[in-house]
Amino acid sequence: MAIMLVGFSVFSNAGIITHNNWKTDGTIVNYTGANKTLSNKEWLSWSLTDEMSIEQVLNSDLVLKDGWYIATI
Repeated sequence: MAIMLVGFSVFSNAGIITHNNWKTDGTIVNYTGANKTLSNKEWLSWSLTDEMSIEQVLNSDLVLKDGWYIATI
């Protein structure tokens, strides 16, 4: 799993939101386009790490227990 902290603004609590080739439930973001570098990955929404430094994210349960990591492309 990869964390690409994507800045989606989600103002609704209803279901899945789709914009162009991106789809999110407000927490996890998926890319559905043809770009092979981006496809088949789950991206964690920026909102889950608001006001956290990279150091804080790397030392958080998101990385240490849940298996997320900061994506590099």
